[in-house]
Amino acid sequence: MDNALKHGGPAAQVTVQAGPGSISVRDDGPGVPPDSLTRLVRPFERGASAAEGSGLGLAMVETIARQSGAQLELRSPVAGGHGFEATLRFADP
Repeated sequence: MDNALKHGGPAAQVTVQAGPGSISVRDDGPGVPPDSLTRLVRPFERGASAAEGSGLGLAMVETIARQSGAQLELRSPVAGGHGFEATLRFADP
């Protein structure tokens, strides 16, 4: 949620959706190019946003998800050529 609020832009709406086995955070900000998504989970990698940050947030989420048997999925653009969505999918117990 912190990333969505920081990088989505000052007017972006952030939506959190939880369902059976998953939780998603989506913003309607400018998003990132689809070919950048895989590198955003690497430590110290950042998108083109002017927001401050170390580039560790998504890398930590990816590591914790993997160690917990979950999967992090990133998607951008989401709709209308903009937006960013991060979804955690949890393994069946």
